[in-house]
Amino acid sequence: GVTLRLEDEIVEMATRKGAVAGVTTRQGAQIPCQTVGMATGIVADTDLPRRAGLEVEKGIVVDEMMRTNRPDIYAAGDCSQVRRNGRVLPGELLWYVAADMGRVAGANMAGGEETYLHRPFLNCAEFYGLDFCGVGRIDPAQKGVKELVSSRIEHGTARVVLQDDMIIGACFLGDIRLGDIARGAIARGVRWSELPDNHPLRARFG
Repeated sequence: GVTLRLEDEIVEMATRKGAVAGVTTRQGAQIPCQTVGMATGIVADTDLPRRAGLEVEKGIVVDEMMRTNRPDIYAAGDCSQVRRNGRVLPGELLWYVAADMGRVAGANMAGGEETYLHRPFLNCAEFYGLDFCGVGRIDPAQKGVKELVSSRIEHGTARVVLQDDMIIGACFLGDIRLGDIARGAIARGVRWSELPDNHPLRARFG
């Protein structure tokens, strides 16, 4: 009963007797409704770090050792953005990223010289009673990729995204136990053709 409208956005809301009655989208669709919900995601409170003289974009800018532009000040987790190869990357607002960054920041504040190593994206959630796990680059609008899809009643749906035979993404709906295995394959740069027939990921599509 859910209809998804992709690559569109609400530009106007109509009201009737003081209550919302419908919306108009950028593509010109007019949709009657009684409720409108909106979300902006996580927004870091950057007022204090700005006043402290820290470099800030959407979050506090740090290097790969979690150091800010001020001596002896470190930042990690949802409030931070890593500069890599001269470019400030978007924030990674996930718990395992915060844990990895926190370990690096703590070690370096204690005198160590550790570097934050980016791991392939992984996020798990539950939608309408179904478990979901997305790993790596799963955007369906990617160009130059090949997608493998498997749907089985006993396991649910699985999708693997390949680029030049390299596994770059995967998502699972229902049975998500292969999520971490897919993540390891992406991190190692494994090619689909290199997987043996008895590999759990390949067997899911057998």
